[in-house]
Parts: sequence; structure tokens; C-alpha cells
Amino acid sequence: MPDQLSITFAAPHNPRRHYARVEGSPRLQRVLRVLMDGEWHSTRDLSLQAECYSVGAAIQELRDERNGCEIDVRCKDSQGWPLGHWEYMLMYLPERLRMFMEGR
Repeated sequence: MPDQLSITFAAPHNPRRHYARVEGSPRLQRVLRVLMDGEWHSTRDLSLQAECYSVGAAIQELRDERNGCEIDVRCKDSQGWPLGHWEYMLMYLPERLRMFMEGR
């Protein structure tokens, strides 16, 4: 049994995989709107506030080169859970997406 647990945060970019663009995806727009406050949000919070039940997939799509968002992730220790819980924060939002989300 290994002494360390290895966790992969995101799969490498695969050009054959289809990722939605924010401009055409109400689901990604909802997740991004929550993240735009600059605070940390848990997977559960994002799921509830953005009505998105595949938060990990949405985060990966937002990070994709076609959307260009930079989203930081951290694992907070949580009692009762061996790995804690995941939180996300928007670190960079491309200007074109900022303008789109602000309705300009």
C-alpha cells in the first residue's frame, strides 16, 4: 500500500473532447457568476448556488483554453472526511468573458 495519495486535478487538454464555451452555456455562466465574487466556494456551495451538479466538469471546462479562466483549488480539512472538501476561487477571468458576463 502506498504511503502517499496521488491526486490529479485535471486531465490534459484533449482536442477531441468537446468543452462548452461560456457564451453558449447557461450552466457555465451560472458557475462563473458565483465565482466572480472572488471568494472561495466549496463544491457543495457551487452546486447549490449555481444549480450545477457536475462542478468538477464545469471547472475543467472553464479552465479550458477556449474559455481561459484560471481557477485555484484547495482541499480544506473537514472532520469526518478523509480528504476534506474541495474549494475553488476564480483567479483570472479573460476580459472578453468579463464583458460578456457584465452584459457589455
